[in-house]
Amino acid sequence: MIFHVDMDAFFVSVERLLRPELKGLPVVVGGAPESRGVVAAASYEARRFGVHSAQSMSRALRLCPQLIRVSADHHHYGEYSKRLEVILERFSPVVQKVSVDEAYLDMRGTERLWGTVEESARLLQGTIGEELDLPCSVGGGANRLIAKIASGQAKPEGICLVPAGGEQAFLDPLPVGIIPGVGEVAGKALADMGIVVIADLRAMDEAELVRQFGVHGRELAARARGEGSMILRSREGPKSVSRETTFATDVHDIGTLRRVLARLLDRAAVSLREEGLLTGGVAVKLRYADFRTPSRSEKLATPTAVDTVLMPVARRLLEGLWDERPEPVRLIGVRLERLVTEGQMGLFDQPSQRWEKALEGVDRIRERHGHGSLRWGRELTGGDAGDGGDRAEGDGLREEP
Repeated sequence: MIFHVDMDAFFVSVERLLRPELKGLPVVVGGAPESRGVVAAASYEARRFGVHSAQSMSRALRLCPQLIRVSADHHHYGEYSKRLEVILERFSPVVQKVSVDEAYLDMRGTERLWGTVEESARLLQGTIGEELDLPCSVGGGANRLIAKIASGQAKPEGICLVPAGGEQAFLDPLPVGIIPGVGEVAGKALADMGIVVIADLRAMDEAELVRQFGVHGRELAARARGEGSMILRSREGPKSVSRETTFATDVHDIGTLRRVLARLLDRAAVSLREEGLLTGGVAVKLRYADFRTPSRSEKLATPTAVDTVLMPVARRLLEGLWDERPEPVRLIGVRLERLVTEGQMGLFDQPSQRWEKALEGVDRIRERHGHGSLRWGRELTGGDAGDGGDRAEGDGLREEP
């Protein structure tokens, strides 16, 4: 059987370990409403008011005026995620971690170690609770699709195991919106066709689904039949690393944009180094008041994870965008792409060892004392003489990984 372990309201649960007084209260993690922030995670107490992730923080506060907002602490979330992974790997030799708070485990052949699937699910959930003091839900099924849907049905803090041959009876009464990949738009289109529960979708002619949804129609039909992959792969490295921030008020000067870009690039480069990756390309985007979002990118001659190499490229891209349209900016983002591992580099292609050593020290200090304990001077000055020493806008604003 394949297990899907999904941590319940993970960000909120970690925050409650750090601040026990938040237990039992409606809590969200996310950006401030005045900064156009969004909800990254919501406690189950908050969800009863209609609050959910990806919702604007201002709407969440209207739905639940007593809501408690906490800014995200990704350092602590990452630490607990690593500890979770260690536990999962004790239970199965095949683990596919798909995000910071969820993973698949192939439990086939582990019966002699952990007992029946029911016993192993309870033991796994109990171990996570005992060692991390965090709640989770466990779903199990013959493939990844069934396991994921089952864990969703088990929430919060439940276990749902679908026996082989019982997939259709399990799926049929469920709303089509629980199928992974069926969002609000697709759900409405299906409802307009009279398809409300999965049994309706399974009864629909596949050719008609293809006519309505193109190639996705076949995938919908397959998922309605409970067909999914049993293959778990080791976590693939990211194809790109990006950081962006939305300003509380539109920014009118390039000096501020330079400073915020420096901060975003710094954080993206830290993520690269944590993954043991190098970037072969940089892209910068701006979003204007009319929501148009142009971008520019540049390929690097040699992949690197060194900030001092990346920053001149990023600034050049920013200035090219600004020259084309020097108007108030709503959002700025940077993306590091064309990623390779350090092991893919030739001996003479490696970045400066002096800078590598220096950045290792910087990263260690930040891991111990927080990211803000050390900052590049260009984050304060934008790298230009006479640009001023005021802090760049964007501190504490929403940053999307």
